[in-house]
Amino acid sequence: MIAGGLFAASLGDFRYKGPQLFLAVLSPCIAALILSQTSMLWTAIFAAGVFGLLGSQYQPCTQTVVMKATPPELRGRVNSLISLSGGLGSIGVVFYGVVADVTNLQMAYLLFGAGCTAIFIVMFATMREFRELD
Repeated sequence: MIAGGLFAASLGDFRYKGPQLFLAVLSPCIAALILSQTSMLWTAIFAAGVFGLLGSQYQPCTQTVVMKATPPELRGRVNSLISLSGGLGSIGVVFYGVVADVTNLQMAYLLFGAGCTAIFIVMFATMREFRELD
């Protein structure tokens, strides 16, 4: 995960933010779906690598887009809200653990991967601003 995050963060203000954001969000979702259904070691290793490498590009890409769209006098407040939202990931992990405990680990990966994929595809398809990010 560190390599993907460092790569994305080193780009700074880059072009084609929309497609990169789409790839950074959708690829870990699809990798979670693959992880939920595979029983082959090499496929699982590949999916876990995609999950870690491309999933870590989400945060730098999102922060670049948000900071470019925010007026300078509000950037401190917006950045603190982004930091707070990262802390909410713990709540998601607890919910994920409850679902995995009630069902099984493969079902949790399947549910969350499919849910994430569906939500993001609908969001990307209906919100023109995401498609036109540059």
